Amino acid sequence: MAAEAARRVAWFLRERVPAHHGLYGVVWSVAGEAGSALAAGPAARWRPGVDTAVRASALTLTLVGMRMLDDVKDLAHDRVHEPDRPLVRGDVSTSELLSAAAGCGVAALALARSLGPVSARRLAVAQAYGIVLWPLDRAVRTHRRGRPSPVLDSALAYPTQVWGSLFLLESAGETGAAPRSRRAFALVPVFASAFLQFEVARKTRSTPPQGAGDYSSVVPWRACATAIVALGFPGSLGTVEAQRPTAPGGLVAGRVVGAAAGGGVGDAPRHAFGTEGRAVDRASARAVPVPPHCRRDGPERDGT
Repeated sequence: MAAEAARRVAWFLRERVPAHHGLYGVVWSVAGEAGSALAAGPAARWRPGVDTAVRASALTLTLVGMRMLDDVKDLAHDRVHEPDRPLVRGDVSTSELLSAAAGCGVAALALARSLGPVSARRLAVAQAYGIVLWPLDRAVRTHRRGRPSPVLDSALAYPTQVWGSLFLLESAGETGAAPRSRRAFALVPVFASAFLQFEVARKTRSTPPQGAGDYSSVVPWRACATAIVALGFPGSLGTVEAQRPTAPGGLVAGRVVGAAAGGGVGDAPRHAFGTEGRAVDRASARAVPVPPHCRRDGPERDGT
């Protein structure tokens, strides 16, 4: 029985949590550590090590657990709008996903606790907010009588990005991977802007049909395009800062942050004004890591 449940959950993960989600957690973690070192000053050194891998694993397990919770939370919505998803098809049960999500959460907290008490507390807050999103989302849908509200959905879900960044920055200081510095917290809006830029870009279409989860279905697409460009400025500033000459360790850190936080700025116009009016083409949607808990309708209509 347990082996069969594990097999069903594994197939769910294969379909709903592609490999690039793991890459997303790794890149975010490394950029957080590197950014902490960069913000500490020219003399600071970035010291990646075993704790870097543990931190990335804890964050990735948390994101995977939130992906499972999100699919259970959205089951009623997906029965109408996404009937091809595995939970709707009956390939896996809600109890199996909830059990697996709980296991991911506990394992992530155990890893964070091995890094230190501050790391464990910060990750616990991020996980707790992901759980609180369930009743919040239900209350919003009841208030809106089931009508989709992508902007409000994103506003509710996005604080998890902030809590995740705070976990990475404070944990890096706790383990000594990067010096403690209050300046490092300035990276939180940089990361948030980079994530949100792609989130808006992948759900903006300049031509019909508009999906129920597209921002351009409730906001004029030109306004969405303006927001995409505006959200690129913090990432651009992060890239410029990253290329400023520093000590060797800071230079490496700077280039990592620049690649992670500012790398998508130049692609924003293509995302918003694709040849078919799509927010993101299929290749980009699979190549660029997207925050799993921000995926209501997914970047594609094929269930990925």
